[in-house]
Amino acid sequence: MATPSSTTPPANPYPTTWQIKSVPNEWDKYRLESFLKTSLHCDVSVQSLAPSIDGRHGQATATIAAEAKLTSPRYIPKIEDLGSESLTLRTEFEGMTTLFAPPPEDHKLDIIALSGLGGHAFGSFKERGGSHMWLRDSLPKHITDKATSKPMARVIIYGYPSKVAYSTNIQQIPDITTSFITSLLPLANSRPAKPIIFIGHSLGGIIVKQALVKLATEKNIPHSGMEIGALKAMAGDRPNSGLIESLSAVNSSALKDLRDRFHQLSHTKQDLRLFCFYETEQSNTAMKNDKGEWKMNGPKVMALSVTSARHCPQSEFNDGCVCAIPRSHSDIVKFEANDAQYDKVRTILEAMARDTTESNSDVPLTKDEKECMRALWFSSMDNRSVAIGPATPGTCTWVLKESTYKQWSSADRGLFWMKGHPGVGKSTLIKFIMEEIKRTRYVDKMRSIVVSFFFNKRAADDLEKTRLGFYRSVLHQLLDQCPEALGGLVTSFSRRKDTSGQVGKDWYWQEQNLGTNLAHAICSILDSHALWLFVDALDESNEGTADTMVREFKLLLKINPSSHTNFHICFTARHFPVIATDCDFELQVDQKNVDDIKKYVLEEFSNRCQQLSNSEIPKTVITGAHGIFLWARVALEEAIRLHHSGRGLPFIVQALKRLPPELQDLFRSIIISGAEEVSSLQVMQWICFAEEDLTLEELRWAIIVDDDESKLSVADCRKDPSFIADDDGMTRRLRALSCGLAEVVDTKTSEGTTKRVQFIHETVKEFFFNHGLRLLRGADVISNSDPTATTTREQRLGHYRLAKTCIRYLSIVDLSSYTAKALSKAEVEGIHNFERELWKNKEWQGLAKVEQQEQERMFVRQSSVRDLYIRREEVHDLVRKDLPFLTYALRYWMPHVEGCERNSTGKDDILHYSLWPKEDLFKQVDDMNHVGKYLMSRWTTILHLAAEYGFLGRLQVTLAQAGDGQSQINTSDSMGRTPFQLAAHNGHHAAVRMLLDMGKVDVNARDHRQASALLLAAENGHAEIVKTLLRVGETSSILGGKSTIFPAAAQLYHSVVGNASDTARKVDLDSRDCDGNSAFLLAAKNGHMRIVKDLLNTGKVDVNSKNLKHSSPLILAARYGYIEVVQTLLSRGGVDVNAIDWQGNSAMLLAAEIGHLMVVRTLLDTVEVDVNSKNNAHESALLLASRNGHIEVVKTLLSRGGVDVNAKDWQGNSAMLLAAENGHLMVVRTLLDTVEVDVNSKNNAHESALLLASRNGHIEVVKTPLSRGGVDVNGKDHY
Repeated sequence: MATPSSTTPPANPYPTTWQIKSVPNEWDKYRLESFLKTSLHCDVSVQSLAPSIDGRHGQATATIAAEAKLTSPRYIPKIEDLGSESLTLRTEFEGMTTLFAPPPEDHKLDIIALSGLGGHAFGSFKERGGSHMWLRDSLPKHITDKATSKPMARVIIYGYPSKVAYSTNIQQIPDITTSFITSLLPLANSRPAKPIIFIGHSLGGIIVKQALVKLATEKNIPHSGMEIGALKAMAGDRPNSGLIESLSAVNSSALKDLRDRFHQLSHTKQDLRLFCFYETEQSNTAMKNDKGEWKMNGPKVMALSVTSARHCPQSEFNDGCVCAIPRSHSDIVKFEANDAQYDKVRTILEAMARDTTESNSDVPLTKDEKECMRALWFSSMDNRSVAIGPATPGTCTWVLKESTYKQWSSADRGLFWMKGHPGVGKSTLIKFIMEEIKRTRYVDKMRSIVVSFFFNKRAADDLEKTRLGFYRSVLHQLLDQCPEALGGLVTSFSRRKDTSGQVGKDWYWQEQNLGTNLAHAICSILDSHALWLFVDALDESNEGTADTMVREFKLLLKINPSSHTNFHICFTARHFPVIATDCDFELQVDQKNVDDIKKYVLEEFSNRCQQLSNSEIPKTVITGAHGIFLWARVALEEAIRLHHSGRGLPFIVQALKRLPPELQDLFRSIIISGAEEVSSLQVMQWICFAEEDLTLEELRWAIIVDDDESKLSVADCRKDPSFIADDDGMTRRLRALSCGLAEVVDTKTSEGTTKRVQFIHETVKEFFFNHGLRLLRGADVISNSDPTATTTREQRLGHYRLAKTCIRYLSIVDLSSYTAKALSKAEVEGIHNFERELWKNKEWQGLAKVEQQEQERMFVRQSSVRDLYIRREEVHDLVRKDLPFLTYALRYWMPHVEGCERNSTGKDDILHYSLWPKEDLFKQVDDMNHVGKYLMSRWTTILHLAAEYGFLGRLQVTLAQAGDGQSQINTSDSMGRTPFQLAAHNGHHAAVRMLLDMGKVDVNARDHRQASALLLAAENGHAEIVKTLLRVGETSSILGGKSTIFPAAAQLYHSVVGNASDTARKVDLDSRDCDGNSAFLLAAKNGHMRIVKDLLNTGKVDVNSKNLKHSSPLILAARYGYIEVVQTLLSRGGVDVNAIDWQGNSAMLLAAEIGHLMVVRTLLDTVEVDVNSKNNAHESALLLASRNGHIEVVKTLLSRGGVDVNAKDWQGNSAMLLAAENGHLMVVRTLLDTVEVDVNSKNNAHESALLLASRNGHIEVVKTPLSRGGVDVNGKDHY
């Protein structure tokens, strides 16, 4: 083809649509149109007017008659009273142009569209041969808010230089991307931030991907390239030829790099959603006509392969994330009005918008919902899922192609068990699947809710291992995503908070109750949402939990079968202890993951040790793994270790081939060949026995202090040659000492993210507990010794080392420089007085812990102690920075001593006495109480500490050393408790008896809450201690002269006891705490059956006594569902079955409200019970049970007869109204079966059951009364 004679592009005779900028914000479309007609003297039609993204002025699109013969750009001065700035008219549409903007109160998200190579920012999205521009004229009215039906999306187009022919622009993809990011800054700076949906056509999609990668890493075309032959000819040797080359499907390294980086990004950003549309028709290529003009009249080709067009991380394996459009490459974004192909695009954009706005909803939770969420939350809830890093790029995708996975994910309901040996990568795989579901759920007809729980046996927090933790975590997630489905839980929580006090202090979440609430929530959710539940490492839950939970999963999947929504459950576990064999879908992971292991090994060697990556070593590791990811990881670490130690390739290959195939044998081999016995043992003991996962900083100090008495100060530790000051060095040292079996992970805490140390897998921890520690000690692990005795000995030695290290650290800490800045004891007492007054506030007591902290901060800012708090915080921050191990040492040296005692034999007591801190150290610890906020110990003497923890050896020695004086025996600690009360509170029966045998113990001493030892023991269920206390005064010696305590102290102790006289007074059975509770009331409240019987057998307790809230033992036992206590009380006679508390609630009312069926039945068997009694809110048992959906309680009440089925509360609500309002279908049906029920009954607001059910969207409840007939469908309320 001949080169054109001119480099000037031919003029376009039809420039009809113009971009207009700098429109005054005060103008509307009509004023702008009038102004333009007057200024241009031609016909003008303004099609859109909206604020620019920075809000400084308006932007418009307008059609101007061709005969005006305007040239772009055109500047029109504004009228004088609006300033001298000119309107700017352009046809190029460069930069951001807002096509539509909803009012600020309706604005929920932004949609930004980018045209492709050679395309026009506006014209690319306009119908061919017409004026309809779907982004402007159709899309805004289709993207609407679910609640208001109003448009909620701002629609924007972005223009950039993308001409092919006659271009003089030298910009490349990075340059265009940088400009695009700069244009996005006003959106990033706006508050509140809005989610963004990007629409990228061809090159526009690449610009979006490049921008996202650039933004993520600095704190395809489609995706694999296109046919660029004709485009290269059009560009020739002009400045933009480099841009064209970079888009080649054949040799574009830039596109390949971008594709790989974006693929990785998509797996680390869970909120990134992708959808691919691709053309199925051929496109014309460019060729010159007879006039030398480039026209798209050349031969037809497929501009993009299907693989390239749909090559994005989600669509690659999920056909639900791709859609074919029967158009050519340029026409794929051109739609007419009422275009069927537009409907496809619109449907996906509507779903995306719904998903993003609902998941980012700024609708605030109610106060009760927030408090309930806070009460369910626990700090380690997400630790395990966060610790599982993203899958290596390219791995795990095989599961999406598996027929088992496809069948499960497409089924209406299904239980999917991914099983496999330890270390095969089950956790990484389930997290990958979960994130894929989150990213693709917008294609569902109903928005999916995704929740998860990751069990973690290595965790210090028991909640990560129990059903209780599972329930709390899942309910917390459901309450966050679908609060309307958990109204029953929130209501129950609020009532209990109001009547019983603070959760975690006055009452606790119960596993069974939360399980029931989860079932109710799921039933409600499935009316309107699909639900996905992912549970990892079920085998790491507490003993007996795994099988129980599998059975529960099966029951949950049967909930609400009539709903048209899907419910999927996926869990991972080893083959044992889960023994269920009839899961709907099962997948053996270690038979499928060979390719994943290969990709992982090659990636790791490439990133960490390039010298080994090109050798035969990666292949050796891959071959030896046999489907076990963990084996590959450990072997990889061993290969790198050997390489860094100077070993050659042949040696490393042979070493790898000698590694045993079984994990336990592998760990043993690694430890024998690579560990530094003394130092490795020290680190492994810390990881095994630390009370919580150590931070990297804490481990640094733990291993340098140890029990080395040569170090006399913290400064001496820093000067030690082995002290490692930097985190990178410490991480390398950890890897070396653990032989790659321990790692540093980022963990979320209430104070931010910290680096913590843990084993790389649960099997590693099992190995060290069973064999590894002995192995490091030089012992032969293959022996006939009792494994239980061996483990006990290792625990004792481990806790011994940790306790001595903590005590040693405390002894070398110099606080003199901090105590000078710290508060005086008088000032500390001033803060304590302020806090005591705050704690007395009943409203404050009812708040969740986080809410309490917020309220405390607010009160502090307004109080006279404000400056004291600020000083205390400053000193605390300084101490924590300078002495990072101090908090752990102070908090846990006692539990480690307890670990020694718990695992000791009589021969070991000398060890323990030498281990204990001296009195001067104990005084120093007490002085530390005034240094910072959290460095608090409550003990006044070592005797208090020994009594609270039940350290019998220490207690014997301390009592023996005290002799006849016994000056400390009745001394109170900071909570007002004596050693005797502490022992009783914590259930240390032997310690209680030992103290009683010393004589002169004040058995009726009260703490600051007025609680005596009897009350403390009764409240906490220590039946043997209660029995012993009831016998005080009846015998001269409680112990009877026998002792099985540590022999080294026993002789001295008994010499003192032999001279003691028991002068203790009898225990006061009716003593009351500050809430008016007696021991009898507390035992009934907490369901301690043995204690209730023992107290009743004394014949000295009042069965109808009440506390300050007027709650009797029967009321308390009924409220908390303790059926045996209720039955025992009723069997004794004389119990007032209709007694009421301060809110007018009887035992029957409370049992019905909470749903304690057996209690309700037992009370109904009592002739005296008033089944129609009402509380202060005029609520009967039937009303309360109906409102909360307790169907079995409702049936039981109705079956006994005499129940007023139409009784109303103070708002005029009947049982039918409350059940209908809350969507309790089975209750409504049961009430309708009762002849007496008034189906048209109305409350004080004239609301009927039909109206309430309709308003709240309970469709099945609406259908039920309508099917029975006689319902007033035209009833109206007051509003």
